[in-house]
Amino acid sequence: MKSRKSCVKHAKGAVRVALLSGIAALTVQIPLASAADYGVGVLFSGQGSTVTAPVRLESLTVEPELSFFRTSSNQETFHVVTLSTGIYVRKDLGQSFESYVGGRIGYSRSKDRFDFGTGTQNAASHAWMLSPTFGVQHFFAKRFSIGLDVGLQYARFSQKTNLSDFPTLNSSANGYSSGTLTRILLRTYF
Repeated sequence: MKSRKSCVKHAKGAVRVALLSGIAALTVQIPLASAADYGVGVLFSGQGSTVTAPVRLESLTVEPELSFFRTSSNQETFHVVTLSTGIYVRKDLGQSFESYVGGRIGYSRSKDRFDFGTGTQNAASHAWMLSPTFGVQHFFAKRFSIGLDVGLQYARFSQKTNLSDFPTLNSSANGYSSGTLTRILLRTYF
């Protein structure tokens, strides 16, 4: 019981840190000589809808993200919510191109419900993610850009599964995973 409470406590703390880092970037007092550009973006990675809120400072971008994915069929319902924040250092590569390098930190929570007809399996998991990232962005208009980035995502996850008809088969698992993540981003700045 203590380990679950500790895990929930750490999860809440990390979500607060991710949210506060995004909010801090929005509320930092910036001198008029280096005004910030605020924006909205969407990204395509093949897994649901993700909305970003990039804040471009002089040579730094802070980009909070919120992602939601849901799928449903006659037997299964699955959804994932992810909250993360990216911090990137930018460098101009020419008149309309720039590169960025940095990383993202995030928290993800998912739930899966599968109906066998004779019983139901419920699975809930959460994960902490860290993704070193490199990307290139092209401004095809003054305030609009398309970007491509690649990251190596490390995740620490915890999952609990229970079966309604077979409570003795309930299980829990903890582990680590890693893999590459390629994303296409469309952004507009105000």
